[in-house]
Amino acid sequence: MAKVLVVDDDEQVRVYLSRVLTEAGHEVLLAADGLVATDVCHRQSPVLMIIDLIMPTQEGLATIQQIRREYPNMRILAISGGGMAEPESYLRMARRLGADHVMAKPIMAADLLKIVGELLGQSSTIDQ
Repeated sequence: MAKVLVVDDDEQVRVYLSRVLTEAGHEVLLAADGLVATDVCHRQSPVLMIIDLIMPTQEGLATIQQIRREYPNMRILAISGGGMAEPESYLRMARRLGADHVMAKPIMAADLLKIVGELLGQSSTIDQ
């Protein structure tokens, strides 16, 4: 299937998303912040990045802008559980900065696979 980069500072979120995507047949790369994510992009060339917006070191919005400049064809799914503001305000900003799709946390496996399939131009299903 596809090479997917999951970027989130929350290890539990990274593990959950990685498990869902791996079980669906994707190769999953992991990063805990935007700086690591850009390094992984340079070395591994993922076709899709799923990125949290609120992270230490380099947050998601700045990373989206950088990745969009360097890799204009990479598909980007921005995710957020909010922070000081409601997640919708961060997600709206992510769309304006180049994210192809946005999702608020918590994320259900079936919803994630549906959106990933759409972003990759393929149909994804999950056994229920």
